[in-house]
Amino acid sequence: MTVRNHSVHLRLTLFMAAFVAIVMGLSAITAISLISIDHKIEAVDQKWLISTALLGEWTDRISEFRLADTYRTNASIQPLHLKYHGREVIFSRPTCGLT
Repeated sequence: MTVRNHSVHLRLTLFMAAFVAIVMGLSAITAISLISIDHKIEAVDQKWLISTALLGEWTDRISEFRLADTYRTNASIQPLHLKYHGREVIFSRPTCGLT
């Protein structure tokens, strides 16, 4: 008994049933995949994004510390006054805490 011996109505019904079954199967696979992706995104959101934000905050604080240290170092530089042929010439030199 092949499909050709059956009526057009039966063949159309079988085709529609197969089509609906394929669509339902693909829909189920897609839904399961989306649920899996949702769980993975939640794990990333709870673990990695918080850690990344914390690393960004540390980077900002380190940059602020380096900038403050640069300002402190520049503030401790005192000019060196020299006389050159009767004119005063000013050079900058770091004191490094030594006087």
